Amino acid sequence: MTCSRLSSVSFGLMWFCLLLLPAFMVCASASLVTLFFIDRHLAWSAFHVLWLVNVVTYVFITSFALLIDPQTARRTWREALLFPGAVNVVILLAAVLPGPLSLLARTLLSAVGVPVSSGLIQGVELFTYIWLAACMGVAYLGKVAESRRLGWLTGPLFVYVGGYGPLLCAVTAAAYLKELRHADARWEKTEKTGKVVAAT
Repeated sequence: MTCSRLSSVSFGLMWFCLLLLPAFMVCASASLVTLFFIDRHLAWSAFHVLWLVNVVTYVFITSFALLIDPQTARRTWREALLFPGAVNVVILLAAVLPGPLSLLARTLLSAVGVPVSSGLIQGVELFTYIWLAACMGVAYLGKVAESRRLGWLTGPLFVYVGGYGPLLCAVTAAAYLKELRHADARWEKTEKTGKVVAAT
């Protein structure tokens, strides 16, 4: 008798990781913000380790996904690279190349006349800690903006900035809230008419 893959340990780990990802993102963000006010240097070290793990995961999954179907990859490589969101990609690069990106940021800020102070650096650090949870909300604005005026422009913009991955987490979090509110679950039934439509 063979055991179904749905009951395997690997499937269980994958399922619970996806299920709990919104909670993990919010808890990680809250923990880093709390740690920032307790011990700023320890918070930065923890943040750096967290994002280095994210870099390895991001590179592995993105490369693997693009290599599976090269024909589709040639058309969708931009979407694959921006799956975490434009801001998260910059943070991933900062985790790998902190020196060069810090120098670039200082040069750009000096060029526009913004002084680089310790307060500004602390503000950027705090923003990156908060962003870990906030990107879900930004990405979800893409879904909300879709049905609004200029939604064709603002919807994708929010998703590309916040990230498609965070959007999936936001949708999961919204499902949690609906479940807690005991929202009415409806099954959209497809009616079979028996008609055959020829493809053009």
